[in-house]
Parts: sequence; C-alpha cells; structure tokens
Amino acid sequence: MQLPTGMTCGDCVHIARCKAMFGHVEADTYCDWSPSRFQNRAARALAATPQKENEMDNVYAWRLGEAAKKTEPGGDYIDGGWSLLKLLHNAGFDVVVRENETSAHHIGKTLNGMCHLTPSP
Repeated sequence: MQLPTGMTCGDCVHIARCKAMFGHVEADTYCDWSPSRFQNRAARALAATPQKENEMDNVYAWRLGEAAKKTEPGGDYIDGGWSLLKLLHNAGFDVVVRENETSAHHIGKTLNGMCHLTPSP
C-alpha cells in the first residue's frame, strides 16, 4: 500500500521490523502490510507516553527468535548452548547470569565475556 504523500518507510516507527521481515529500506514509499501499519515516527513521538524502560518490543523478539531458529542441529545440550550463545552474541545480545545456587560466583557477568567472545560493535 502506498504511504502518505511525502512519507517514506524511514518515517515509520516500524522500519526496523519491516527491514527484518520484508527487506525494506528507509527510502521505500509502500507498505507490505494490508491494511497499512504506517505510523509517523515524529507524530507518534509527540503524542506517545514514554516506553517503559524494561519493556520488550517486537523487534527484539524477532531477533531472539531468528537466532534461536538458526541454532545448529545435532550434538548435545552443550553444543546447542554454544551455538545459541554465538548466534545471540552476533545478533547483539549479551547473556547475563542470574542468581541461583550453582552460579553465585558468576552473578552479573555475561556468558559472552566468560566465553571470550569479543564485544558487540
């Protein structure tokens, strides 16, 4: 569907999702959703209430799901864990150890760092 006159995908709040799902770029002037989900970023920013600091959004959910889907098949849980950790790291996520009885000395450290994965750019 055609976007409003003078608007591009780069003006929409959903550009990150559409880049991932449909390969859109900021200069595109059409929406693959029907009906269109175009929401002007500037207009929404003026009217929106602040997003909660710890609120998950669909872009992160998409990136997590994409990484999980790409894990290498075969091997045991350790092989699967290494594969998932590397994919999450490459997608820009750090995995932080939470408190439990077996990991007390690693609380707050990232698995990325403990496994010597270089910091994400």
